[in-house]
Amino acid sequence: MSNLLEKSSILLTPLSYNSGSVLSIKPTSGAGDFEFRRPGSATRTTQDLLIETVTDNIPRIDYSGGVGHWLFEPESTNIIEYSSDLSAWNKLNSTVTQSNLLSLDGVNNSYLYESTATNSYIYKEVSLQNLTEYTLSFFVKSNTSTNVKADVWDTTQLEQCSIEVNLTTKVISNFIGTSYKIEDYSNNWLRISVTFNSENNFGTTFNRYFNVDSVGTELYIWGTQLQLGNMSSYIPTSGAATTRLGEVAINSGNSSLINSAQGVIYVEIAALNDDITQRRISISDGTQDNRIQIKYGNSSNRIGVLVRSNGSTKFNKYTANYDILEYNKIAVSYNDSDYSFWVNGVKLETSFSGSTPTGLYKLDFNGVSALSEFFGKTKCVAIFKEALTDAELTCLTTI
Repeated sequence: MSNLLEKSSILLTPLSYNSGSVLSIKPTSGAGDFEFRRPGSATRTTQDLLIETVTDNIPRIDYSGGVGHWLFEPESTNIIEYSSDLSAWNKLNSTVTQSNLLSLDGVNNSYLYESTATNSYIYKEVSLQNLTEYTLSFFVKSNTSTNVKADVWDTTQLEQCSIEVNLTTKVISNFIGTSYKIEDYSNNWLRISVTFNSENNFGTTFNRYFNVDSVGTELYIWGTQLQLGNMSSYIPTSGAATTRLGEVAINSGNSSLINSAQGVIYVEIAALNDDITQRRISISDGTQDNRIQIKYGNSSNRIGVLVRSNGSTKFNKYTANYDILEYNKIAVSYNDSDYSFWVNGVKLETSFSGSTPTGLYKLDFNGVSALSEFFGKTKCVAIFKEALTDAELTCLTTI
C-alpha cells in the first residue's frame, strides 16, 4: 500500500470477500464494506487461468488478462443450448468423443473433434435477431490440428461472422466481424472471440466450428458461447439458453468516512466494452441532488466527472483521449470553490466556483439507486477525507 493510499478513509482492492459482501481494506471495522448481490452462479478466471464457478452472491476476483480485479458484469445470456456437450451438436464429416483431457473447469468434459473427410464441421442451431450486435466465443486447444475456424451463417447461408486461427502462431485469417480477441488460458487453451453486427437475413441459423487441417486431425473444443453485445465471462449451458444475472455493489461508508466539505474520490478501473452506456461510481447523500461521480459514457472512450450540490451542477467535465478498455487512474478532488479532474497523472480540468455537496455518506458502484450501474474491472477505489495537493494527485494517478 503506497503512503498516499494509507491516508484514505475507505480503500478497496481485490483482496477479500464474504457471501453478500465485498470487503474493504480500510477501515477494518467493516464500515467500508459493500453490499453485494447476484442471484445465481457465475464463473471467474482464477490466478492459474482456470475457470471456476462461484455460487449466489459470491463476488468475483477475476484474473482474465492476467491482472487481478473485481469483476462486476451486467446480465447476459448464452443462447447456445449445449455449451460444452458437443455430442448434442450436429456433425458433418466429423466425429466428437468425450476426452480424458481436463477442461478449464477441472472436469473431464472437453470433447475431441476429428475431421473424417474434407469440409468437416460441427454445428448448432441458434436464433438471432436482425441488426443486432453479438459476440461468439469458445475455448480451443490443439491436438494434432493446428487450425480452427468458427463462423455464424445467416438464413441465406452467407457468413456474417468468421475467424480462422492458427493455434500455434495465433495468426488469424478469413476474418469477418467488427473485432476479435485471443486470450491465453492454462495448459495451452485459448479463448477466441468475434464480435459482429447481424444484418437483415437472420432468424434460425447455425453456429459452426471447422477443423480446417487435413483429414484425421483433431482438436479440443469447450465452452462455446453466443451472446448479445460483447463477450462476458463464460456462461455454461446444458440443454437450454442460460442467463447469468447482473451484479450490484453498494452502500459502503458513512458520514464519518466521507467528508462533504472536501476530499478526493479515486479509482483505477477498466470498462468491459465501449458501448457508450453511462457507468458510474459515486459518493452521495442517497439522492441525485448531492453527489460526486466518476463515469464512462455518452460517446466513445469518454471518461467524465460530475459534481452536484443541492440539486445544482457545479462541475461536469469529460475527456475522450483515453482507451477505457485499458486501466485508467482517475480522480476528482473537491473543496469549496475548488474542483479538479485527473486522469493518468494529468490534471485535465479545474473550477474555482461552486459549493460542495452536502450530506455525503455512501459510496456505490452506480449513479445513485439503480441508475447507471458500474459494470467493469476494478483494481482500486479510495476515498480521502481531505483534498490532496497537485503533487499528491499527480503521484496517485500516474500509471
